[in-house]
Amino acid sequence: MKLSTVLHGQTFSFSSVKEVLAKANEEKSGDILAGLAAASGLERIAAKVVLSEFLVSDLRENPVVPYEDDEVTRMIQDGVDEEVYRRIRGWTMAQLREYILDYNTTEQDLKTLSRGLTAEVIAGVCKLMSNLDLIYALHTAAAQPCYRQCGRDHGITAGGTQLWLRRCSFGAQSGQ
Repeated sequence: MKLSTVLHGQTFSFSSVKEVLAKANEEKSGDILAGLAAASGLERIAAKVVLSEFLVSDLRENPVVPYEDDEVTRMIQDGVDEEVYRRIRGWTMAQLREYILDYNTTEQDLKTLSRGLTAEVIAGVCKLMSNLDLIYALHTAAAQPCYRQCGRDHGITAGGTQLWLRRCSFGAQSGQ
């Protein structure tokens, strides 16, 4: 697993999967205050390049919180469908993103795929997607909306992890 890349003649090295995931995030004030954010836009892009080259197996084998230390991590890891995981373990995160966004990928394909994913894989692929990509994936999944108290959020359960997305105007207009 490669934890570095060169962009515009500058080498960017990261110490762990956790650091790559943190620095690949879009800039947020909380990340900045916690000292987790990328120092620059170029470092953020470098983290996304490194993340895109990770294999699905790299993220499963290097959870952000160690398996032995966290019951939630154990529950997610133990809940992975090993047959599905074996089919995708050699995919790069970029390939996973492209598969999710492929026009030919069906709702059933995404439901099956979700059983082989861990929280780190889901978080990682989301970091490689734009807001429009996330909305497209949500509508491809044709997920049954899971409403919070306000009834305005969509929820998708993938690999035992719930991903919440604010309902877009497209979804509201189409009645989804």
